[in-house]
Amino acid sequence: MNYIEQKTILIVENDPLATVIEKRILEKNDFKVICVQTGEEAVNQVAINEDINLVLMDINLGEGIDGTEASIIILQKRDIPIIFISSHTEREIVEKTEGITSYGYVVKNTGDIVLLVSIKMAFRLFEAKMQEKKKEEELRESELRVRAKMAAILLPEGDIGELELEDLIDISAFQSLMDSFYEIAKIGIGVIDLKGKVLVSKGWQDICTKFHRVHLSSAQNCFYSDTQLTLNCEHGSYKAYRCKNNLWDLSIPIIVGGKHLGNIIVGQFFYQNEIIDYQLFREQAKKYGFDEEEYLESLDKVPRVSQDTVEKVIIFYSKLAGIISNISYSNLKLARTLEEHKRSEQSLHQEQWRLQRIIESSNLGTWECNVQTGESKLSDRWAEIIGYTLDEISPVSIETWRKYAHPDDLVESDKIIQKHFNGETDYYECEYRMKHKDGSYVWVLGRGKVSSYDHTGKPIMMFGTHQDITERKLVEIEREILLRSTK
Repeated sequence: MNYIEQKTILIVENDPLATVIEKRILEKNDFKVICVQTGEEAVNQVAINEDINLVLMDINLGEGIDGTEASIIILQKRDIPIIFISSHTEREIVEKTEGITSYGYVVKNTGDIVLLVSIKMAFRLFEAKMQEKKKEEELRESELRVRAKMAAILLPEGDIGELELEDLIDISAFQSLMDSFYEIAKIGIGVIDLKGKVLVSKGWQDICTKFHRVHLSSAQNCFYSDTQLTLNCEHGSYKAYRCKNNLWDLSIPIIVGGKHLGNIIVGQFFYQNEIIDYQLFREQAKKYGFDEEEYLESLDKVPRVSQDTVEKVIIFYSKLAGIISNISYSNLKLARTLEEHKRSEQSLHQEQWRLQRIIESSNLGTWECNVQTGESKLSDRWAEIIGYTLDEISPVSIETWRKYAHPDDLVESDKIIQKHFNGETDYYECEYRMKHKDGSYVWVLGRGKVSSYDHTGKPIMMFGTHQDITERKLVEIEREILLRSTK
């Protein structure tokens, strides 16, 4: 089929002679044609007639709305190719169409070829646009599905129902396992999701692969058997049934997190003591147009299995279904745990970053130390308060503080810290002097808190801050001296 077959074009033209000419050209080239004379009629026709594929729009339509106005209204309601046609070539007329999504501008009386080529090109452009739009919509839908699946996998409140079986199992690993087990059991196996999609298969009989699943109607029977006859089977149980094409199958559900996501299908067999109704299969061959001789040959190849073997196979695959379910759910929970851990880490990093910015803006020196080992970590600002760089006072320990603290202040500060160690205070706070690099002393406000204790109740880790309060202390000392001098 080419681009112009079976297309309907709406001609919007108030010139009767032009209408006749254009209609004759289009009908001669196998278009269906509808003609109207006004912009209002054009808007109405496109709204009520979905068969219209393209609009050939004159610009000057006399009284009422003109062609450009009508086109704007049409495009607001429906995406359809519009070609403007006019006897005018003046700039101001052509410019009226520039802000409108159109597929061409044809000057009247330029011949059949120009008009037809313009229409063909418009259909090609519109089809390309629709294909691109379809791809964009499919991509958006795919993104939404992926997001929904990621949420179902990663978020604690995610709905497992958003997932499909293939999202949770290692298909290649299970295919390899099925390949190996088939060499022992010789019974066909399939892992099929609830939509009928075959994820794993091995040992399927010719009667299914070459006949039942090839013909449209019998394939619909297969789909029905795979999806409907396998419903309402509880975890840990199985269902034995004749498929819609009259072979035996066993269905064992795969349930993950309480959600039925698929089935292990064991089958395409007859029981050993079962009498096969050949007439039934001859009628099936006739019904679906199969070669009867080849069809019955494939029927004779279908395995005859003892009840004992079937029971052993059921036990194995029931356990396998449980393993699949447990592994899938464990993987799901692990993915959620890892994601939750990742989110917690991100949140912690953000909180640490925020706390660091707060500390930096407050001009505080920070420290942390192991009380039992003396190992310590000081910030650059801590060293800066007493006039050093951190490198200059490294290596640091709990003795670094005692080294620079004024000896007269250590006794009182030690008492305050010990009270905190004894659990008498939530944190400690004390003021003391520390020796500056230039030999002077600066006043420091120290605050700290134990963050962990050992099993005997002795402190292990603690952290805190140093704040330079020299300026405030000097003001307090000056005020005290002034008060004394006035007494």
